[in-house]
Amino acid sequence: MSLSAYIKKRPSHSTRPAASTGTALKRSIWAILTAGILTMSCQVAYAEKLSVQELQQIVDSIPLKPQWQSLEVTDGESVVLWYKRDQWVGDQAEGDTHYIAFSIIKAIVASGHNPHKEWITLHVNAEQRGFTTLSGEPGVLWFGGTHYSFSRDILVWTPR
Repeated sequence: MSLSAYIKKRPSHSTRPAASTGTALKRSIWAILTAGILTMSCQVAYAEKLSVQELQQIVDSIPLKPQWQSLEVTDGESVVLWYKRDQWVGDQAEGDTHYIAFSIIKAIVASGHNPHKEWITLHVNAEQRGFTTLSGEPGVLWFGGTHYSFSRDILVWTPR
């Protein structure tokens, strides 16, 4: 049997009757409405990232605990808690980074912003200097970090 004869004998791919004009119109309206709804839901007011100076001003208002060496702002959304080299950190990194992140979010809210609605991002990491890597280079020990989840409006700890 030739290919052209096979194609003529083969049933069509669709056994459904052709859609009526009303059905096609309904599908078109539905597509337009869906696209409009998706477009509206994606128009969210992004907050401009906090400047390093703004975040540094907030961080400077947080009193250092005795085992902390410093709080370093690395950019408009990240802070590093540096522990003193001679301090045993253990499990306190989670509580310390949570305290710092909560204090920063509280200050942002007090300044009139809504971090949840403005999609503000914040990361606070706990680290300690003074270690040597296997290759002999200066190293850093990372204990973990707390970040603000604007989608769930909560603080989340991520251990190392």
